[in-house]
Amino acid sequence: MRLAGLLVAAGLFAMAAANCVAVKGGPEETGGSPGTGGSATGGRSDTGGSGTGGDVITVDGGTGTGGVVGTGGGSASNSLHVQLQCQGGMSNAASLNFSISNPGATTVDMSTVTFRFWYTSDTIPLTMQTCLIEQVQPDKYFPKGSVTVSAVAVDPVRTGADTYLEISFKKAATDGGAGVTLGPGGKVSLVLVRLNTNVNPAFSLDNDYSCDPKLGPSADNKKVTAYSDGVLIWGVEPT
Repeated sequence: MRLAGLLVAAGLFAMAAANCVAVKGGPEETGGSPGTGGSATGGRSDTGGSGTGGDVITVDGGTGTGGVVGTGGGSASNSLHVQLQCQGGMSNAASLNFSISNPGATTVDMSTVTFRFWYTSDTIPLTMQTCLIEQVQPDKYFPKGSVTVSAVAVDPVRTGADTYLEISFKKAATDGGAGVTLGPGGKVSLVLVRLNTNVNPAFSLDNDYSCDPKLGPSADNKKVTAYSDGVLIWGVEPT
């Protein structure tokens, strides 16, 4: 079996459980290559030139300082790392312990990022699977309902994956427009996802693309993928 995606803001945070939504997915697409551009310090750069005064936004692969990573470039790929603690064997209630860190120098807008855990459903239909966000730490950075998970069928099927769990962050209506961000050096120490079924035999995690029991909880897992506005920024998708 497999699952996908998730992120967090600086520190730890706890999340309320959300129901898993089963989705029939279409063909997967991999994001394009990073663009090229100049730097914008203290200004806004859309074409690689420099500007003064205003917000700093990284666009088309350029570099910016003190701002939030936007869309279209490759800066976010250097900012986010994903770890996953996943035990092998058979389970009717598989626990996936994700952590997300930002070792880069730029703040990442998490509301643009999704994570995918790729797995095989072991012939268990999506209608017989449920998933939920059981806990997020630190909880003070993310209000209830700001992290969600859904199960999506992969078409065509890939090696070690016919389904993925997708984790996403969304801006809360009560955040005053501040958004959901993960600053430089920040970490979401735990995103606990639980995948359940009442079907027997249960899920086998040993054949899941994204599950590697040999990796410790602090080791990067590049078989869990992350996307910014649909563009792959972390990990390697199954073929």
